[in-house]
Amino acid sequence: MTRSATIATGVSDQGDDTEGVSAMYWLLQWGNDDAASERVWRHMEQAGMRNSARIVAPIDLLASVRARLGDVAVVAEPAPPKNGEFAAAAYACAYLRDRLQLPPDEWVCMLQPGDGVDETFCRSLLRLEHTLRESTAEAAFVGVWPKRARFGQSYIVTERVAATGTGIYPAVSGFVSKASMEEAHDLFVRGALQSCGVTAFRLGAMDELMRAHGVPRQPESLIRCYGSLPRLDLRQALFQLAIRVVAVVYDGNWPEQPAIDEGRNKEGARLGGEWRMPEVIVRRRRLFPGEALSYPGSGFRELSWTIVRGIGICETKQTAYAVGDGEIVKLGAGEEPTLLACTPLELIEVLTGARRRSVYGNTGNGA
Repeated sequence: MTRSATIATGVSDQGDDTEGVSAMYWLLQWGNDDAASERVWRHMEQAGMRNSARIVAPIDLLASVRARLGDVAVVAEPAPPKNGEFAAAAYACAYLRDRLQLPPDEWVCMLQPGDGVDETFCRSLLRLEHTLRESTAEAAFVGVWPKRARFGQSYIVTERVAATGTGIYPAVSGFVSKASMEEAHDLFVRGALQSCGVTAFRLGAMDELMRAHGVPRQPESLIRCYGSLPRLDLRQALFQLAIRVVAVVYDGNWPEQPAIDEGRNKEGARLGGEWRMPEVIVRRRRLFPGEALSYPGSGFRELSWTIVRGIGICETKQTAYAVGDGEIVKLGAGEEPTLLACTPLELIEVLTGARRRSVYGNTGNGA
């Protein structure tokens, strides 16, 4: 995400219908953790988003938001609150469309409070918006490369490897919300992105989504039926529309999110800094040219290397052969494999069986 854009003033802090030129409209869904939501809003302010940003919060939390942040722009969700992203986004968009007369091609970006949403992350979103405006996409999901499979997280599947820094965004071919252990393992091996909880979309896409679910577009009508709106994941709902949805990779620092029951000493828990399903370890590896990954001995039952990109040489006690993009190498115990990188090499490694420490080196023998 290297292209830049300048954000201009638009929505007023008092929530009136003052019009202006805005690069993108930002919505922060106020979460259950007031402190976390406040911290994200402060980062948005530091990044220069305030003049075109609004907080979306249940009406019963309005006093709490004001007490923490003062006179900020808030879209108050009608009671009863749905505590769902789709309902909150639908009402906020109906409100903005009605008050500001926004066109269907206007971009709106909704953020969820998260540990990784800091000032640097928010500034990267500002640099993203100009490229999205010039694209043919109707929606975009922001994700990061996960370091290991984590259940309970949401994942973005793309049609091809998502490259960073090119301004070219791959189409989204799948979205999984709150993945199970098995799903997280499969998605990680397939190279899926972990969602950052940021969804950008054109107002026209939201209009189509609301029509598909029988949701009225006028705020007054929406208030009357708000309690009966469907509880939907916003990204899943957008993906299911026949629109172009793209993925955007954030290549900055993103903390790992805790998994359900993380740290408990039982099967399926995360132990020692790696994801461990029952006797399975899954890792993303990156090697520079000349580096090697070796497994002397037979400390595992099965090993597989899925080559994401790059070229290498796989050596066992019996043979040696070249491997490249998209190839999968499956090995059994006793083969003592070594993978030597001929070019920058990225791969997904899956170890089945007891844990065995791998050896990095600058030669094929792990020295």
